[in-house]
Amino acid sequence: MKEQKGIALITLAIAIIVVVVLAGVIMSYEVGENSPIKHVEEATLSGFHDNVKDALLTLEVNYTSMSEYINSLKNQGYLYDDNQVNVENILDTKDCEYGLGSNYRDSYYLTDQLILKYYDKNGTNIEIADLSATMEP
Repeated sequence: MKEQKGIALITLAIAIIVVVVLAGVIMSYEVGENSPIKHVEEATLSGFHDNVKDALLTLEVNYTSMSEYINSLKNQGYLYDDNQVNVENILDTKDCEYGLGSNYRDSYYLTDQLILKYYDKNGTNIEIADLSATMEP
């Protein structure tokens, strides 16, 4: 009987080690650069960028120049004075779900040349689209 208890303890120890090693491999895969979670987050954010861009393109505002377009967006509450996009108001026009990205500090800005930019929580600047190329007054 004593020999069986010793073998059982060794078997249990080996099983625990195998489980810990497998858990470590799985965890490194899940949180690594090529993890499925990372791909889902990137796809979600890309879709959100498209929603903001499409909403800006489909707003019915009167303008004959880029500055008039920006002023019209500000007057209707779609842009703040510093040209930050009011994402909540913009996406309410499209009946979309909204948020400001992955963090409350993430934001969208529309430059005077109608280039839509996204700034993430780390301050990384991503150019989403050049809206002037697709707009007709």
